[in-house]
Amino acid sequence: MSFGWTLLNLFDSGYNFNRGVFKLPIYMSPTKTDIDIRDITTLQRIPDTVLLFRIGNPDDQFTKFQYTPMSVPEDYQIPRIH
Repeated sequence: MSFGWTLLNLFDSGYNFNRGVFKLPIYMSPTKTDIDIRDITTLQRIPDTVLLFRIGNPDDQFTKFQYTPMSVPEDYQIPRIH
């Protein structure tokens, strides 16, 4: 049973790995796998619910965040598509 869902581009338009720290809003079910990014603003968010998500390789010189066990929501960014 699905309670909510979110989305994130793992690669940018140049097929580069999308590394960083992300604050992803959670949308109410059902999951819409065929949604156009222009329609994301019409989705209903679950209030006060986000997924904090870090993507990177610890050996990557371009990764701009530290791997720590603590998560501070203010340090994460909501991707532009949301």
